Amino acid sequence: MKPLLQTDFPTVVDSTIRSTYVNCPRKAYWEYMRHLRIRKTSIHLHFGKCFAAGLESYRLAFFRDKIPTEEAELIGVRRVLSEWGTYEESEGDGYKTLDRCIFGLQAYVRQYPPHTDHIQPHFSGYMPMVEFSFALPMEIMHPDTGDPILYCGRFDLLGQYNGQLWVVDEKTASRLGPSWNRSWIMRGQFLGYCKAALEHNIPVAGAIVRGMSILKDSYGFAEVILPTQKWKIEEWWEQLHVDIGNMVADYHSNRFGKVYGDACSAYSGCPYVHLCDTPHPERWTSQYNTVRWDPLTHTEIVIKPPVKEEE
Repeated sequence: MKPLLQTDFPTVVDSTIRSTYVNCPRKAYWEYMRHLRIRKTSIHLHFGKCFAAGLESYRLAFFRDKIPTEEAELIGVRRVLSEWGTYEESEGDGYKTLDRCIFGLQAYVRQYPPHTDHIQPHFSGYMPMVEFSFALPMEIMHPDTGDPILYCGRFDLLGQYNGQLWVVDEKTASRLGPSWNRSWIMRGQFLGYCKAALEHNIPVAGAIVRGMSILKDSYGFAEVILPTQKWKIEEWWEQLHVDIGNMVADYHSNRFGKVYGDACSAYSGCPYVHLCDTPHPERWTSQYNTVRWDPLTHTEIVIKPPVKEEE
């Protein structure tokens, strides 16, 4: 295997970076160390981000600012519009459009009215604990700076349910059902959320995942309760260190392996398959955006747009 072009190692990692590396080390290299992205923003990520932002503004308006439900909902809608920005919809986006995002927020409020929702925000003083962010130092040092690598994340709500505290996170999906419910049982993302809460002396009982499916003329809802135990969180934390340690070792050797398997065609297909399917990938990297992902703020910064093809 030829050594890869030298790059930089992320100072902050999250569940997405970790899972990408485990599924395919070479994809993690292209995406999080070379910062290459396809030209078009993923509608799934964009839609989810806009919906989460609208829900955050709605909750703050209602629970913190004591604004009536309808007005708080309107504030959430305005946030969706702001976050959607100049994104241009295309036929391949399916039902995940700006209109469906706005109506989805309104449908969520109807499904879970704030006065009677069985999950209520936990308050710190007068502040509802909405959008809880964290950064935990790992026991692995950064290969360049020598500082601890940080593991970070952000969940939607710290909620009270059945007399206990729970991590709460919303997910949008194309469909819901038994397989969707089962998909969260071993999800490290939520074990990380619980780990962070416990590290901040918040005695959470586990995580609750709320799903909303985006259908043609309606919305579906589901809720999965994931109680957790200390042994499971500790086991996940240990595995995280193994995985990020392997990532650092690959960085030192400058060799990130290819999986030659299902990851190349999963979902809509890996956006980097063309780079892996050639002995000269550097000839084609100019066709990608150079975008740096910041896990702490959940923002993308375009460093360099792709080179325009000659007509």
